[in-house]
Amino acid sequence: MYLLRSFSLSKWSPNLVKSLNDFETDPITGCTRTQSNELSVWKIDSFCWDSDLINKIITAFAINKDAPATLDFIFLDGGFLTSKGIEIENKEAETPYEQMNSYHHDLTKLTYEKLGIVADHIVTQLNDRETHKRIEKAILIKLVVDIYLKEGQEAFDLDSLSEKWVKAIKSEITKRGLKQIP
Repeated sequence: MYLLRSFSLSKWSPNLVKSLNDFETDPITGCTRTQSNELSVWKIDSFCWDSDLINKIITAFAINKDAPATLDFIFLDGGFLTSKGIEIENKEAETPYEQMNSYHHDLTKLTYEKLGIVADHIVTQLNDRETHKRIEKAILIKLVVDIYLKEGQEAFDLDSLSEKWVKAIKSEITKRGLKQIP
């Protein structure tokens, strides 16, 4: 089982050559910020950056934000984390892409020690270039539009998105020479 998480590569990079006790705190307090001792992840059985499922989950995450932006994602090893006592519970997301919301889970009952395990695991995963990916803003917009053009309102309703997202989607559709939004 794999867990997809958004994070900031630039914040975590300084920790790549450090042991857990010497990690800088900004990535921990910024990228693994918890609420009610829970940390948001998206659970899947296998990963391939080009799979439809991953692209749909990334779309669900992205369109829930106020505006398109460059995003970093990382795959965590759910089996490893559960072997360290970290609990994973299904907790549906609340995104406009409702079909994807059931893939959302939380790492729960996190403590200082368990958050350290997660932080150390993020750094371990960063040492494997296959487990993380940066998606530039323009590519992200194209990805979202591809899914929207393929699935239409079954994916998400444009009226449920922020004005900035609607503007970006309409602009990309126009660039493609399409006159109408399906």
